Amino acid sequence: MSFTIYVIFHKFLVPECYETLSGEDIAKHLLFMAVNTTIPKEVPEALAAHVIRERELPWYNPFLQYNKFCESSAFFHVWKNPHLMATPYIGFLHYDMILKKEALEFLEKEIAAATEPLLFTQATLDARPHLTQIIGIKGWEEFVYLYNSIFKTHHTLQEILDTEIPLYHSFILHVKTFDRMMFFAEQAIPYMFEMLHCNTKHLPFMLERLHAIFLALDRLDTHTRWIPLPGVIHADRLKDAWKKDAL
Repeated sequence: MSFTIYVIFHKFLVPECYETLSGEDIAKHLLFMAVNTTIPKEVPEALAAHVIRERELPWYNPFLQYNKFCESSAFFHVWKNPHLMATPYIGFLHYDMILKKEALEFLEKEIAAATEPLLFTQATLDARPHLTQIIGIKGWEEFVYLYNSIFKTHHTLQEILDTEIPLYHSFILHVKTFDRMMFFAEQAIPYMFEMLHCNTKHLPFMLERLHAIFLALDRLDTHTRWIPLPGVIHADRLKDAWKKDAL
């Protein structure tokens, strides 16, 4: 088993998203991570055996969800529970994404043939518009300086400012890359809170871009090959209209 995909959900799962997958496909590669204990969960019987809940994990921190860590809450709970990092590649998708069998087949084929680290992206967007908001270029430069301090490099924000970055907390990456990404995030978060004057309103936006900056800089250091992942469709019509920011 070369990869595990964690599907993050706060309220419900939609069987339609996995209708091209066999029960074996799901058992082999998917785990559905339930977050936010304040929201009742609606889980189809066919998927129930593959659901894990943050609050039932050996390491559990409820303050992440309730301080707007959003999807990064699931990231931290995977990272802090080593048994969830048992495959060479791990990834994260959302409950409102249709995952087709071709995606799993593509991952298996590419990972088996790889001679370098890989990052499978669901969406990449131009970096500059996303790094000029909230704290601006000067603010994001501080996190590049932190990256340099931790990993003994000499990068500048300019190196990635006119490239694309992976967003939406949706990607599959080598477990060692994930480990470094989360170590960097853990070091960066105290500075982020200070920049935001301890106001968590924009924290989800910031964390998403923090992970993206790490992945872009790490790519320069490790020569990780980024590959668009086919067979994943972000279906807005499946999004929970009741509370869109509940994650």
